[in-house]
Amino acid sequence: MQPPCGESAGLMSRKHYTTFDIAKICDVQPATVAYWIEHGQIPAHRTPGGHRRVAPEDLLEFLVAHSMPLPEDLYRQFRTRVLIIGIPFKSLLDARSLNAQSTNGLVLDHADNMLEVGLRLGRHQYQCIVLELSNNAVLAEAVELIRLIRENLASKKLRLIAFAPFGGERQVSRLRLAGCDEIYATAIDLDVVRHAMAQAQN
Repeated sequence: MQPPCGESAGLMSRKHYTTFDIAKICDVQPATVAYWIEHGQIPAHRTPGGHRRVAPEDLLEFLVAHSMPLPEDLYRQFRTRVLIIGIPFKSLLDARSLNAQSTNGLVLDHADNMLEVGLRLGRHQYQCIVLELSNNAVLAEAVELIRLIRENLASKKLRLIAFAPFGGERQVSRLRLAGCDEIYATAIDLDVVRHAMAQAQN
């Protein structure tokens, strides 16, 4: 049996929270959570058996609005998973340089060859793919890879960002026509990736 993929996989894997779950997270009584729900502070729905359930994104919004700490499982659900690919393969900038940047809110994976790209795309649900182009000579290779990624139905909604320090107007145009969402004429910058993802979600 094939594992679920795409949006349905993400929805199926996201736990909905009970009043008891939320009471434990917020260090209050379940009756307090029921009061919050009844007064519209936390959106909820009922199961066929009449039990209240709260969607992860609604609980997250409530916790953030009230400056409450986030439980690890909820925080993990809403982190952005990013696949980083160096073009040509194995050319990714010094890992220490990348790791020195703040990864707050990002889960980073790397792929060193086309097989690994395919395996990772099949195994994980990414929100973003980042391409690091080392020089102008790899432009055709990058364009072909972008087209292959965009041909995959499960990858159509992925945010695709390229960092091409050599990039001129012609190169940027080719990357954009291939299906790249954003192109930056700098080395990889995770703050830029975070900002781009936040903009895309607004």
